Amino acid sequence: MQGILARFRSQNAQHRAYLKEMSIPGALMEPYLMRWTGLRFLKESIIFKRRPIMKFNGVCIETDDAPRLAEFYRIVLQEEPFVEGSHYSFSKVAVYDPGDVKAAKDKNVWLMFSDADIDALYERLLHEIPGIEVVQPPERKPWGAYSFWFNDPDGNKIAVYQEVVEK
Repeated sequence: MQGILARFRSQNAQHRAYLKEMSIPGALMEPYLMRWTGLRFLKESIIFKRRPIMKFNGVCIETDDAPRLAEFYRIVLQEEPFVEGSHYSFSKVAVYDPGDVKAAKDKNVWLMFSDADIDALYERLLHEIPGIEVVQPPERKPWGAYSFWFNDPDGNKIAVYQEVVEK
């Protein structure tokens, strides 16, 4: 029995050193060490210091006419882009003409935005962008969303849905 206890203490110290090396706080070590059984090292029970979750920061749309598309998004987003050559950056959307873009025939990505008052936004876009290609005017969808859909000048699909206000 003494040999088993000595081996357990030795392995327990090794695991404790490993957890310290991994920067696991002492308070989190004990639950892990309590779950340790025999000679099996239960790596899945370690609570690692997690790196930040990856965040989506925006999308870059390649086009063969960046000034035209940037002007469209300037009106839609109501913000001025930061311009460097043929690259136009807005807060979450960038427009870029690399010079050799071949626009895909089928557009399979939707840009999704939300707004507190999509009826007002819809009317503003109709007024400020003559000829805007509306795919679907504002309506309540079967899944409950109130939204409208339109295309940018390159045919990229855009959906705007009403923000839900919690009561």
